[in-house]
Amino acid sequence: PSPCSPAAASLPKVAMDAACGQPPLDESCFRHFAPLLHASQGYAKLSGCRFRSKSFDGLSGEPLWGGAPLEVPPLRASDSGPRLAAKIAANPEVDEFAERLRRGDGPLAEELDRAFRVVMVESVRNAMISMFKALDMFPPKPTPADVDCEDCAYEDVTAPLPNIAQRLYNDQV
Repeated sequence: PSPCSPAAASLPKVAMDAACGQPPLDESCFRHFAPLLHASQGYAKLSGCRFRSKSFDGLSGEPLWGGAPLEVPPLRASDSGPRLAAKIAANPEVDEFAERLRRGDGPLAEELDRAFRVVMVESVRNAMISMFKALDMFPPKPTPADVDCEDCAYEDVTAPLPNIAQRLYNDQV
């Protein structure tokens, strides 16, 4: 089957989007960050959307395409060729956005805060799913009678554990 067919639905979203020709980073979600996201698409594809705090350390300035040979700093010497090339291509935007954040660019700082909240909520949600799976409660059996199939309010942690697990499961499916 084609990587874009329903049979490929078990692939992680990043892998499926890449196989279907979709860029891994959605540039429309955070419009103030769109130029950085656009410049980082190549690196995102190669890294599985994993950006670490030191991913671009040792790189600075504009990429030197066609001029003098680029000197790779020792810190980046172990990066693979395609990954290093993607970092070099994105680095001018990375530097610019880092500087804008250091200067306190209001709209950029607001979007960064919103992105941080999205990541934190998703991290907690994924941790909860993992724990309920480890407890063999995802979904709980039997299904709690007092939880409707449309009830996705898993954030209410005052509820009994099976109810939270069912609500989280409802949210997932």
